[in-house]
Amino acid sequence: MVGRPNLPQLDVLTALIREALDNGWLSNQGPLLRRLEHELGAVLGAAHVIAVVNATTAIQLVAKACELAGEVVVPSFTFPATAQAFTWIGLTPVFADIELNSATVTAATVEPLITDRTSAICAVATWGNVGPLEELSALASDYGIPLILDSAQALGVTYHGRQVGTFGTAEVISLHATKIVSACEGGLVVTNDDAIAERVRAMRSFGTNPSGKFTTVGTNAKMHEISAAMALAVLPSLGPVIAANRRKHTLYREYLTGVSGVVVREPSDGTASNYHYVVIEVDSAVAGIGRDELCERLAARNIHTKPYFAPGCHALEPYRTESAIHSPKPLPNTESLAARVLCLPTGPAVTDTDVASVAHTIASIVALAGRAA
Repeated sequence: MVGRPNLPQLDVLTALIREALDNGWLSNQGPLLRRLEHELGAVLGAAHVIAVVNATTAIQLVAKACELAGEVVVPSFTFPATAQAFTWIGLTPVFADIELNSATVTAATVEPLITDRTSAICAVATWGNVGPLEELSALASDYGIPLILDSAQALGVTYHGRQVGTFGTAEVISLHATKIVSACEGGLVVTNDDAIAERVRAMRSFGTNPSGKFTTVGTNAKMHEISAAMALAVLPSLGPVIAANRRKHTLYREYLTGVSGVVVREPSDGTASNYHYVVIEVDSAVAGIGRDELCERLAARNIHTKPYFAPGCHALEPYRTESAIHSPKPLPNTESLAARVLCLPTGPAVTDTDVASVAHTIASIVALAGRAA
């Protein structure tokens, strides 16, 4: 059993693809892409939504639009693409530790890493948790540097009633096949900054402005119409899927309550989650079994789980062998959490019965481990 993509109704998708083919406009900011940007702008309440090929490229476009140089403080507890996006364009990620409850960076973990080489802070919405944005925004303002938010997993999340996508200098959201709204491959730059938006729009299309004049150095980061069609077909299901995900999260919590050493993580304070991830923590000292062994035993029963994010980026190449450059201080919370967390199957293809089966299997494995100890 494994979570599967949120797929659209086939007739809706084929009608949109047929529209693109009838238009004969398959790329270069076609009508479907512009419709997607408009509809997502309405959902997010943001001034500018710019669709591109993927979220990794979106981070790079934001970095270029902000004219970053030198170092960017990023969490180590994230998918490596966050750090790699900056490294690929010549920036140096410096890894910050996280606060355990939210699994995000805070002002306290970031500020000691800020030097005269720091050009931005990049925070990550881990499993949709956005962290203490007020203090991070204040910190970035105090140092006169941008706050960039990697909100790849956070479409549909709100923080104190405000939609993710409207914080910081700019945010990046993923429309990858694994995300709650998918373009198969795709990403968004979301910002209320007119100048940043103008630069990103130019750079995604070889550095051209809306009239086709070359104004800057750019790249080819355009989302094509078929990807836009996919996202448009999936987008109406956002609310219902969040509601279904919330129910499955609640069921997992109910079924796993009382299982020794296993805790279902909850959204951090102020965050209304999209519940796209169900994450458990496994305390091996209490459960009698470690996270990795539990993962293996579930896989043997055809239940596929994943230890997001293990290890942290600072323990991966090339950053591990360049630790003096990227990690100037220990990251105990990152290492502790990375050793304990496991993401369980959820999403539209996972039924309530499936949730019960997964939870009961976890409970039986832990019970057997306890008896064997």
